[in-house]
Amino acid sequence: MHRGWFGWLVTLVFMGCGSGNTSDPGAPLDSTAPFVTIQAPTPSAQVSGVLGVLGTASDDVAVGSVEVQVDQAPFAPTSGTTEWSYLWNTASLSDGLHALTVRVTDTSGNVGLTSITVHVNNSTGGTPLPVVMALTVSPNGGVIGDMLRASAAFTNPGAQPLRLSRLRLTARAPGGTLAEATEVDFEPALGPLTLAPGETVRLEALGRPLATAPTGDWQVLPSADEEGGLTHFGAPQTVTLRRQVRLGAATHQKRLFDAGEPVYQQTFLSHFDSLTPEYEMKIAQLQPTQGHFDFAIADQIVAFAEANGKQVRGHTLIWGNSLPAWLTERSWTREELIQVLETYIATVVGRYRGRITEWDVVNEAFLDDGTWRQNLWWTTIGPEYIALAFQAAHRADPSAKLFYNDYSIERINSKSNAILTLATSLIAQGVPIDGIGMQAHVSPNYYPTQAQLEAVLSRLEAAGLEGQLTELDVNLTKLADTPGAEKFELQAQIYQGMVAACQARPGCTRITTWGITDKYTYLGSTGAPLLFDTQYGPKRAMEVTRRTLGR
Repeated sequence: MHRGWFGWLVTLVFMGCGSGNTSDPGAPLDSTAPFVTIQAPTPSAQVSGVLGVLGTASDDVAVGSVEVQVDQAPFAPTSGTTEWSYLWNTASLSDGLHALTVRVTDTSGNVGLTSITVHVNNSTGGTPLPVVMALTVSPNGGVIGDMLRASAAFTNPGAQPLRLSRLRLTARAPGGTLAEATEVDFEPALGPLTLAPGETVRLEALGRPLATAPTGDWQVLPSADEEGGLTHFGAPQTVTLRRQVRLGAATHQKRLFDAGEPVYQQTFLSHFDSLTPEYEMKIAQLQPTQGHFDFAIADQIVAFAEANGKQVRGHTLIWGNSLPAWLTERSWTREELIQVLETYIATVVGRYRGRITEWDVVNEAFLDDGTWRQNLWWTTIGPEYIALAFQAAHRADPSAKLFYNDYSIERINSKSNAILTLATSLIAQGVPIDGIGMQAHVSPNYYPTQAQLEAVLSRLEAAGLEGQLTELDVNLTKLADTPGAEKFELQAQIYQGMVAACQARPGCTRITTWGITDKYTYLGSTGAPLLFDTQYGPKRAMEVTRRTLGR
């Protein structure tokens, strides 16, 4: 298996030796070898300076001692036995591969060994830091563009207090070296701080490689901000990241939990990765009266998704429609409405912090000609309401992806130009925005070709933005008199072109259809816009979508 630019080797050997248990001539002999693991560094890790070697040991009777050997040097004792640590100074070693062997001996004299090979690289490793460090990341890897979660524990193994600069985690792209620029910074960081002898501090941090970042084996490294720049120390952990376009669907709470029609829920669970609540997370539903929030249905939806390993796209925080009467039937000062906006977003996004992965923060702020839509928010606050909404959402959940969402922007036109200008302006101001949602309500009379959609996605990528198809459907209403096989084949071709465009561009991360079955669609059965027919049978459009996405 390829692991970056260096290979790796792990060997595990157990040897039964000694004379067994001699303290009691009548007791059964203990001839079972003890077991030992190395938790840090990991096989093939790149290490430098002073680092902690950590692991565990166990035995059927009792562990007597644990020792560490570097290459062919003499074994040296560790601190502790069942949970052991060893402070390893790599400064005297040449750069390159070195063997690290741990030997455990039980009280009967039986011996167990484990060995790994690591890559010492002191030429670019920075200042050694005498900190024992344990780092964990998801062993199953992840998807480029998703949030990475990592945890680390930093321990002072010495007898004196240890003053440390800020401790953080960073990540390197495949093939990167310690001398190259950091690809991803994790937040938060720790420090400055002073560790007392034996004291341990723990860090839980989040980082997200951009959707356009390379796939493969990434290295997550512990780092410290020193006066001379970023210093890396300890053993990296490898996490494999892949690209995957996810397929989601808008769902309706009544249908999703209808015991009389379980096929709706079963179809969703079998074919889709995420759900977007059609109505249940709009402000009219979540805050029907001023000062009163009703999260019962939204909580049920989020809990259902979590229980079934599905993601949730929150839709939508700020929109000019679907507003409750208490908002529309009185006048507001600018300051009052800003307070309403920020309080609402903080309450809703904060409630689902870490649970809802993406939010449509602002919906449909532009007319088709690229001018502002003069809704309540725009006329009272001004266009700044958009930046305020994104900032409030990010404060409430820094790990969530934040999108602007609109329709008729799947091709380069006045409206998509205006939205790109808005997004790049927000980025220039430091306003957190992750991507643009293209609703993609299309028909045989209006749809983008694959090349046209790729052009839109490409320029979003160039601006550092993700693109998603967020409400995709292909309306066949105007083909009501066309034979079924013919019109469904045309529908499949339109789906195929749009899905292929998304699959072709690394910045396109998710496709969401605006519903599951033609039985339940705002367009009616004659529109037949979705991937499953009224009997929940997969249509040609579903076949080509699945094939194009490699599902």
